[in-house]
Amino acid sequence: MKRLIPWVLFALFIGCAYQYEVVEEEYVEEEPQYSEAQIDSLIRYNRMFFYDYYKQENCRRALDYFWKYINYDTKRKYNDFAQAGQCYIKLASENPENADSARIVYEIGVERFPDSDYLHNALGIIYKNKGDAEKARYHYEHAAQIDPSKAEYWIPLSEIYTADMKWELAIEACEKALEADPNSADIRERRANLIRDHRSLEQYIAALIAEIELNPKDIEKRLALAKQYISQSAYQKAEEALQALLKIDDKNYEALKKLGEVRQNLSNYDKAIDAYKRILKFRPEDVDVKLEIASCYKSLKDYPSARVYVMKALDDRPGYGTAYLRLGEVYETAADQNSSGKIPSYDDKLVFTIAYGLFEKAANSGDYNAMDNAKRKMNYLESNLLLPQKSDWFMKQSVKHPAAGEYGWIKESWPEACYIQTYLKRYTG
Repeated sequence: MKRLIPWVLFALFIGCAYQYEVVEEEYVEEEPQYSEAQIDSLIRYNRMFFYDYYKQENCRRALDYFWKYINYDTKRKYNDFAQAGQCYIKLASENPENADSARIVYEIGVERFPDSDYLHNALGIIYKNKGDAEKARYHYEHAAQIDPSKAEYWIPLSEIYTADMKWELAIEACEKALEADPNSADIRERRANLIRDHRSLEQYIAALIAEIELNPKDIEKRLALAKQYISQSAYQKAEEALQALLKIDDKNYEALKKLGEVRQNLSNYDKAIDAYKRILKFRPEDVDVKLEIASCYKSLKDYPSARVYVMKALDDRPGYGTAYLRLGEVYETAADQNSSGKIPSYDDKLVFTIAYGLFEKAANSGDYNAMDNAKRKMNYLESNLLLPQKSDWFMKQSVKHPAAGEYGWIKESWPEACYIQTYLKRYTG
């Protein structure tokens, strides 16, 4: 009997142990039940360490404490999701997966604090960078509705609306941004461009005038205003706009060039020449400006002065086809004027021949801006019998230079005068 006692005890011990193990497997530890005071203390304790580590830029430790208290904040008193999201964004430089963690944190934050414009804006930025314009728009719109006074919410909305071709919404977003930041040149530029492209020209001009009133020294806006007046053929207003601009910057090349063009359109050639000559004072080798001066002198019927400026252009750029074309036009205009209303004389035809030779020079110059026009002019002179015919030559064989009088300004020693003899050789064999 004594021998059986130890075995009985051993069996009882094993049985108890087996029952204890079964109970352990079925046991589920319950969440500790804290009082409201204990929860408040837990939150404050962990939140304190969260901000300590956040300020030290120790993001990993900060996030450890963030997750220890945030779910206990059932009354949603503490919106620390912005800082937590920033921690994940910073950690994303080490591991890109953390960037998506930032999105998740902001999403949880927005769910708990739907009136947080910061969190909506943060999600707008994330989704915009991910290329999800629809979600980005949703969050930017919410941010802007919560706090309409922040331009940084309206600007990306304008960009998204523009991409979606919702022009009026894009313009409206710009206007809301300007209410928040009326001095932003970038926002004003975007708004003006949208109005220019998607509203009437009158509205665009009104927008430009408003811009100039706000910033009178804005050269670009003043130049844009002048260009719009030019596009409407409102040359007088364009001239006034350009003169106002030149009071601010008297050596503005584009403004002086446009002023010359405007005055030409107003047939005020003397003042156009003044504008172009102002350019030559600081850009003395500007070939195109010299050719514009030549055109003005041609319009004034001052052909010798016109020729002087074409030759100056050719000195700066030898072989320039456009210069030959312009010089040809000088001779063509002179002959047109002299033969107007009557049958061209032989002298007129000789002057047309000089023009023809210059057009041929331009047509063969390789200057594509002049070639086609020069060829058309050659065809015109030939088809309209404005060049000496064989019968003309037969009667006037000894005349190889236009007579004085109206053509006294043309010198036989000038290089272009040789085109007469070159052309007449077709009749001498």
